[in-house]
Amino acid sequence: ELPLHPGRGRIGWIDPNKTTLSLKGEGAGVRGGVLMSTGLLYSYILLTFLGLAVGSFLSVVIARLPAGKPLTGRSRCPQCKKTIRWYDNIPLVSFLLLRGRCRHCSKPIHWQYPLLEVVTGTLYLAIGWRWLQDGVSVADVGYLARDLAACAVLVTVFVIDLKHYLIFDVVTLPAAGLALAANL
Repeated sequence: ELPLHPGRGRIGWIDPNKTTLSLKGEGAGVRGGVLMSTGLLYSYILLTFLGLAVGSFLSVVIARLPAGKPLTGRSRCPQCKKTIRWYDNIPLVSFLLLRGRCRHCSKPIHWQYPLLEVVTGTLYLAIGWRWLQDGVSVADVGYLARDLAACAVLVTVFVIDLKHYLIFDVVTLPAAGLALAANL
């Protein structure tokens, strides 16, 4: 058995004969000469889906915050104003199944929504890769959560600034407070 994090406080073990997934060729999955456990693979998949969901929420924040609209309430089609049902609001999947159009009015849905979901999902995967590739310590989970939250804030600030040349205190001030608290 190989320790997950030698010297940094390990909370689990990888057994190459029982918990690895074959990604290429015979035997255990290999990523840069290191065994990849199925748990690690599932963690990457989970982080990607979490990033897609967070990206979907960030789309709402980015659309509503500059317009002064509340962040609560159901999503609506920007053209026909009909409420989007939950099954038409699944990140990326619904966009692809509906071919980028509203179910009610068949008008195109702006490409910003799926792009933001994919970018956020990819960033979450990259952050997870950084913190989880050598195993998981208790401290790593905290750093991972901190970095995922910072990523969401930075994506929100970047897109709103890019579109409207605005940076909202309601986003940056709480984020600055959390960043200070997380690094004390």
